[in-house]
Amino acid sequence: AVDALWLGWRWPKVWAVMMVAGYALYLTQLRPLSRPGWKFDPPTAFTFLGLAGGVAWSVLGLALAFGVVEDRWESRAAYGVCALLGWAVPWVMGQSHKIFPFLVWRSAYDDSDKPDVPQSTAMGRVELSWAAVVFLALGWPLTAGGLLCENQFVVSSGLAFLLAGATAYAVQSLLWLSHLFSR
Repeated sequence: AVDALWLGWRWPKVWAVMMVAGYALYLTQLRPLSRPGWKFDPPTAFTFLGLAGGVAWSVLGLALAFGVVEDRWESRAAYGVCALLGWAVPWVMGQSHKIFPFLVWRSAYDDSDKPDVPQSTAMGRVELSWAAVVFLALGWPLTAGGLLCENQFVVSSGLAFLLAGATAYAVQSLLWLSHLFSR
């Protein structure tokens, strides 16, 4: 941003390489995800989806900086889609799938002496979580690819998948929240 605001975009290649190097170092910190005995559940799937989105974001950033992809608004929009919907949103959704049900469980059942208290991981429907993962995994690449190819049908298809994923996540969130009112 500093380069764009005050230096007239003199060093985009340097910033792109630094971003990729930083992301590569970050990936080395995620080795515990591959330890023996790990469980492939929706939060982990969101994490891997975020990793893939970060790789796409980095590759597209390099391609833009080095002129492999033409620098036009569609390319920049695809870059933003990769950054926000491919990298940031999956990370947030993955973490919220761990934190949100636990906080609702603490509020609804922590002081309860009922014998039928559910586990925090069993408060929603895992099918909705997987649907959100699948729809997001289909949605952001189609949207970014459609922008790069300037194909409105592909962009619209990607956005439809993103809407379906957001709907699945919203319904899952409502199921989690329903435990606050069912005591």
